[in-house]
Amino acid sequence: MLDGIKIENLLVLENEYKVKAIRLFVDSFYDMYTSISKDKKVLNDFFLNSLDFSLIYVAIFDNNIIGFMGIANNKKRTMHFDKAKCIELFGKLKGGIIYYQLRALLEKPNVKSDTDLCIDYITTDENYRGKGVATKLIEYACNNLGYKDCYLEVLSKNLTAKKMYEHNGFVEYKRVFNPVLLMGGGSIIKMKKQL
Repeated sequence: MLDGIKIENLLVLENEYKVKAIRLFVDSFYDMYTSISKDKKVLNDFFLNSLDFSLIYVAIFDNNIIGFMGIANNKKRTMHFDKAKCIELFGKLKGGIIYYQLRALLEKPNVKSDTDLCIDYITTDENYRGKGVATKLIEYACNNLGYKDCYLEVLSKNLTAKKMYEHNGFVEYKRVFNPVLLMGGGSIIKMKKQL
């Protein structure tokens, strides 16, 4: 476990940290979003304008963003898309399609109760993996945000992440097969932890 990690809400941090956080997010989830663009600069700009910083917590070590966690509740999720920005970045037709598809997939709340928390995204800088960064972020969310139950989803082929979630007290409660979202990742495992 790495000592000296600070967990901060991205909303209160200076712009330089926001840029670093978006870069980590895009690098980590690049394969999921290559159908939008293969240009990381475009993706960085797109997500800088689409992520709700009030719902993002980052792990900071030595002035670097080494972990990223986006959360959701029953009112809103981590991402909110702007149609004009989609059209500006991707053109009228492609931008419109991206806007409507991503809104349908990623904006609708995925938990029901006011006491439910969902971890939408979590990732660690590749240079700090295996050092407890994701665990620190999960502990922060579970112990400091005032919710009673925490939910998340993981692809069944991502055995390392599934094992880490189980180590942090999450249990599988459902598997969902969704060929549109999987991109070779297996089925979606829904997990829950009572706080």
